[in-house]
Parts: sequence; C-alpha cells; structure tokens
Amino acid sequence: MFVNFCRTCYDKENIREELMYYFIINPNSRSGKGALIWRDLENILRERNIKYQTFFTEYKGHAVKLSASITASIPEDSQIKLIAVGGDGTIQEVLSGVKDISRVIFGYIPTGSGNDFCRSMKLPQDPMKALELILSDKRPHLMDVPHISCGSNSSRFAISCGIGFDAAVCHEVGVTPMKKSPEQNRPRQTGLSLCRIETIAFPEAIFYDTAHG
Repeated sequence: MFVNFCRTCYDKENIREELMYYFIINPNSRSGKGALIWRDLENILRERNIKYQTFFTEYKGHAVKLSASITASIPEDSQIKLIAVGGDGTIQEVLSGVKDISRVIFGYIPTGSGNDFCRSMKLPQDPMKALELILSDKRPHLMDVPHISCGSNSSRFAISCGIGFDAAVCHEVGVTPMKKSPEQNRPRQTGLSLCRIETIAFPEAIFYDTAHG
C-alpha cells in the first residue's frame, strides 16, 4: 500500500469570474433529502445568473466517473470549479476521479448525515451558507489531498484513511440499514456494528510520505 500527499495548486491571485461551476450531486444523501436541498440551492444559482452545470450520481462510485469525465475535458492551462454536493463519501469519490488536482478549485456543500469534512475544515454545516461561501470566496485555501494505492486500486481522500479495525467499523456503519436512522440512534448503530466485527488478517502495509514544500 502506498500513500502520497499532493497539494492542490489553486492559490492564484485572482480567480476568473467566468469560470464554470460543475456540481456533482448525490440526491440520495441524508436519506433522500439531498435532492430537496439541491432544489433550494439551484434556485439561488438561477436568481443570480450563475453559470453552472449539474451531474447527479445514480449509484455508488458514479461520482468517480462523473468527476473523471468532467476534468478530462479541461482545456490546457485552465481551471474549473468542481463542487461536491453530498456527504463525506461523495467528497472521496469526486476527488478520486479528478485527473489533475492542480487544475481544480474544489468546493463542498454538505448534505450528508455525518459531514466530518466540514467540521475538520471549519466550513459551514448549513448548505445555504456553504453555497454563499463558494460564490463569494475569491481566494480559495490550499488543501492537502492524499492519494493511496494498493495493487491496481487507487483513490484520493480528504478526511482520513484507515486499515484494520477502524476501517472495518466504518464499513459496517456504512452498509447497515440503520444508517438511515435518526441522529439520536447513531450510538446504538455504531455499537451494533462493533458487535459484527470479526478478526481479519490483513497483508503488510508500507506507507511512503512524500514531502512537499
């Protein structure tokens, strides 16, 4: 297993106003409320005559393909504004599909159930406020985007990466039907997931931290 760290390179002095916004939306986030939230967000975009295109995910992993298709067509020496609308899983998929991370100005509108990325980056948890920040921010901040590969599989991630027990717990929490349960039932959901974990043998993993500066 190999982990490399790259840094997005979009600290330009000025961001061109004419850049197109590309929104990749997970309508099923937050148990289907993502579609309703996006409807309100789109009304704001239309009222302000913002140039944008929308792409809706239809299955797990679809955001990777959508992101790859969008970023593959970026003209040379150009950038785009790529916005993920969903949960933490949507962020991971969108970033994993980007062909050249240095040519993407990445934004995020939280419509998921956890939204750990918002808390760690101190971004607005409210989708409307997040959109306002994206539309008004002229100087995006630098963000490290790690890249992990294991055999023929590779992925980027923006929050955390784990192996072994913690990864197994996250997987169980993600696939359990109780994921759609109300927030107050989350501790019970995690407890049940822990009970289902069995000891699994993992191959040796070696990490390489590539310095940048």
